[in-house]
Amino acid sequence: MKLFLSWSGTESKQLAVIFKEWLPNVLQYTQPYMSAKDIFLGEMWNNNIRNNLEESVFGLIFVTPNNINSPWINYEAGALAKTLDSKVVPILYNADVMILNEGPLKQFQSAKSLGKEDVYSLLKSINSTNEQGKLDESRLEKAFEVWWPELNGQINNITTDDSISPVAEPSEKDLLNVIYSKVVEQEKLLKRETTNKEMRPFVPSKLILDLRKVHKVLVESQTQLDGGPFTSEFLGEQEDGRMRLERVIDFLESRLDEQNLSRKRNKEFNVV
Repeated sequence: MKLFLSWSGTESKQLAVIFKEWLPNVLQYTQPYMSAKDIFLGEMWNNNIRNNLEESVFGLIFVTPNNINSPWINYEAGALAKTLDSKVVPILYNADVMILNEGPLKQFQSAKSLGKEDVYSLLKSINSTNEQGKLDESRLEKAFEVWWPELNGQINNITTDDSISPVAEPSEKDLLNVIYSKVVEQEKLLKRETTNKEMRPFVPSKLILDLRKVHKVLVESQTQLDGGPFTSEFLGEQEDGRMRLERVIDFLESRLDEQNLSRKRNKEFNVV
């Protein structure tokens, strides 16, 4: 199960690193991703991030007073929320929940602090989202109690933004490049789908009606031929031909259904 860890700023990055290493200790099936850790040398970072955003079904956004208005962190939050299957949870560090009212993150109501009860509640939420291999609640609670002291200790040792140099993160130009590449990718996909549709031959409904009549004649003829002076090989060929014709009719009918559906959609789009 892929989890996307979104961060911006030194404190936020430290939290993402901590959770990336700690989460699989409790929920072994999780595969946390964070950009600072999982981009390999020579790999295009924007493609890497975009692909992981699309594949993740759960996102943790580490929010501090210093990054609440970060364009990058808000972009990742929006990308994670793109589907109904994705769940996004802001994690507040040294911040009150009211801070979320200052930006787009206010749409996510399940914000958590880093207290013991909130972290356990977060784990239960992640666990309930996993369709395969989820832990029963008693095992989850035992694993959490074992690993909580380590997490709590690491959180308490986080270095504040004031005491270390800023962490380099993607600029607004980088963010625009990611958005642009995504738009180009969608345009190419749309053109490809349109071209494929245009290449499909038009299926006249009258042709299918005529083939159905031929099929009916074959069935009636086959009934009359049974019991006559014909070899089993000849009758077998007749049956094989009838079945082949039936498959052709079924195929053409499916194409006709697609054709009618496409017309209906185009009509509705033009009306809008």
